[in-house]
Amino acid sequence: DIFRSAQETAEASGLHACNELTLKTRDCIIILCASGDESVVPFHLIAVLNKDGNQALTKMQLAKIIPLAAQELN
Repeated sequence: DIFRSAQETAEASGLHACNELTLKTRDCIIILCASGDESVVPFHLIAVLNKDGNQALTKMQLAKIIPLAAQELN
């Protein structure tokens, strides 16, 4: 629900849809990524890291996975 609200708020503000959201808590980091507007079958990927997890590496890996998953689903 948080991700969908961020997408709706971004679009209502005249911005493009939200494609990524990062949440940091005391104990973990949550990264949510959308497949994007060009995907025929929209989907989201969620990564949960420990509080010291490597966000940059995770985001790079998600960026590689999304087109592959979209290709399989489309």
